[in-house]
Order: sequence, then C-alpha cells, then structure tokens
Amino acid sequence: MHSSQWKIVSASIAGTSHVAKNSECQDSFVWRTTECKDEVLVVIVSDGAGSAKRAKVGADTTCATMMQEIQTVVETDLGIHKITRKHVVEWLNLLRTQFQILAETEKLETGDFACTLLAAIIQGEKGIFLQIGDGGMVYTATEAPDEFHLVIEPQQGEYANTTNFVTDLTAADILRFEVLEKRIDEIAIFTDGLQRIALDYQTNTAHAPFFRPMLAPLRSEKVSPNLSEKLHDFLDSPKINERTDDDKTLILASRR
Repeated sequence: MHSSQWKIVSASIAGTSHVAKNSECQDSFVWRTTECKDEVLVVIVSDGAGSAKRAKVGADTTCATMMQEIQTVVETDLGIHKITRKHVVEWLNLLRTQFQILAETEKLETGDFACTLLAAIIQGEKGIFLQIGDGGMVYTATEAPDEFHLVIEPQQGEYANTTNFVTDLTAADILRFEVLEKRIDEIAIFTDGLQRIALDYQTNTAHAPFFRPMLAPLRSEKVSPNLSEKLHDFLDSPKINERTDDDKTLILASRR
C-alpha cells in the first residue's frame, strides 16, 4: 500500500428524524487514493432520497459504480487528464441501467433508488468535480490557503425542498461538471444535512468559521488516529442535532 500525501477523515450519521423512525442512515460514501505519476484522490458521496423506498441501495450503488468507473479511467490513462463530461454521461447511463435491472428484479420503479451525487477527483494541479442534487464541495487552494470556496451551488428541484437525482431521466442534462486548473490542498464534501450549517444561505458561499476548525487538525504533522471517531461524535452532538434532523455525512481531506 502506498504512502498517501492526503490526510483524510470521514463520518456519516443517521439524522435524529431517521433514528426516531428506527430507519437507517441513507447516505453513502467512498474515498480512495491511487498511486500514479502524481497521486489521485477520489471522493464520492451520495444521499439517498428520503422518499425513495430503496434510497440506501441507490446511494451505495452510485458510490460503488462511480468509483469503479473512475478508477478504470485513472489506471488506464495514468491520471485524470482525459476525463471528460462525456465519460461521466456514460457512467450515468450505466448507473441507470443498473437501477432498471434492480427495479425489475424487485418489482419497483427506478425512482425508488433515487439519490444524489457528489464527486471530487484531484491530481496534481487539477480538480474535477461532479454534482447532481444538493449537498456541497468546498476547497482551499495553494494560491489562497485561507479562502474557502464552494465549487457548485446545491441544486434545487422543481418544487420547494426538492432536488435532482441520478435516477432522473434528465440526469445527463442537469449534471454539473466543473474543472479547476489549480492546486487544491483541502476539500470538504458534505450531504444536505449539513448545508444550513456549512453554507451561508444569503450568499450561497462556504461558511469559513465552520470549515476552518474542521480542517485544522488535518494540517498538523501528526493526525490523531481517532480523528474520524471525534468527527462522528461532533456530527452527532446536540450542537449539530439542534440545527438539523437529517442524515449527515462529512469527508475532509488535506495535503497541506
């Protein structure tokens, strides 16, 4: 196993409203670092729709499929330089086929697996970001280490308090595909359960006072081995649960 330049912590917590109903956390995430000429970091997060019968399966399937397809391209091309929007649309079509098969097998609708997609693919001085739905991705770059930037605004659906999903027929059209040609030193990816805490809704920008202390422990030379456990406890604390009753997932990565 190679020694990574990235220090990463993660936690995923069932919202208090889900706990009250005895239901599981419907978020899913996966991250991986791959040794190429220049190391590649891939982080994928998916939030299963609360109204979907098989939301957790949808989120798990999305994370696993997207990671497999991204890794195939990265390992074949020795990096991320050839990844295009066309690739991502092909992956979404593959994902839709998988959901159709699952739906037929379980006698359900494709929409019963509805979930969002957030993905960051970073190598050297380039970052590729994919998003369908709400939640957010925030980064800092070498050129401005104390400035926190939201990559893509959370997507809103046609009606209030709704969003878009990878199972939508229009998924390829609503996909946000962003490329940043800069050295990204830190990234935070979170599901919509943390939006009202992590973002300034008036300006739709990253709320720096939230992210600064979150990332500070990762900037130290030695990272505490139980940091993910501490993050888990923080996300499940009264301070957070008083402000949101939804599932909460947060992935933090730093190479500063």
